[in-house]
Amino acid sequence: MKRYLFATVASVIGLVLCFPVVKSIYAFASESPVLFDAEDRAAIVTTEPGEITVWYFTETMVEGRYTRFEALPDGIVVRAKRGAVELPVRIDKSMTVTQSDGERKSAFKIAAEQVGEYEISLQDRPKDMRFAVSFGKGIKTFMMGLLQFGLGALCLVLAAVLFVLAAANIYPKKTPSK
Repeated sequence: MKRYLFATVASVIGLVLCFPVVKSIYAFASESPVLFDAEDRAAIVTTEPGEITVWYFTETMVEGRYTRFEALPDGIVVRAKRGAVELPVRIDKSMTVTQSDGERKSAFKIAAEQVGEYEISLQDRPKDMRFAVSFGKGIKTFMMGLLQFGLGALCLVLAAVLFVLAAANIYPKKTPSK
């Protein structure tokens, strides 16, 4: 059964590389953003550095009425603070997410470089438009996770090939006994 050793090792490595990535993708997909309250404020607590995204809902129900916004209206002001320190807010409309609570698009990003509580506030938004905030680790972390998943998947494919070769008695070659 020595011939199955390399295939088993490749399988274990593949699973170890893939499992954390699949777990984090599931956590991201099931995460609900924090909605802004009636005073147009939201607080989010970070446990590690990352990015805070401010979302606007393009399709949702507000007070029993269906609302749809094609684009983010001009004039909305977003402020972010950590304690008494005002943080820079940049426009970022690069992401769209569709979940059971409606479709939302990213509008603004805030760098959350330190662990702690961040307060985000809105001014001059339309009354029937919903906003929310969420925390993420950023695109670099996502790309590294994708690379890790790819390596894990490659190890699993290699393991499958090695298992087939071992089962067919092709690899490793048996040396003729004298």
